[in-house]
Amino acid sequence: MNNKKFEHTSHYGTHFTSERCDFKDGVTIQRSIHLDDVGFVTDIAEMVGYHATNILPELNGFQGYDAIRYNIVMVK
Repeated sequence: MNNKKFEHTSHYGTHFTSERCDFKDGVTIQRSIHLDDVGFVTDIAEMVGYHATNILPELNGFQGYDAIRYNIVMVK
């Protein structure tokens, strides 16, 4: 499962993608320019919760959520 692609869209519309489910190569976040900071961090928490519950148990090794490199892209 580590090398499968990851994709998730959270409640407020923030879209997360990664080439790998173990996030070894980082995560790209598409954040709406209209979303406030509270909505944005809520979406991040949702994605981490989804990953921790549904993906993490299937991984063979994981660097930890504090070691993820994020690339944030602002979109309309």
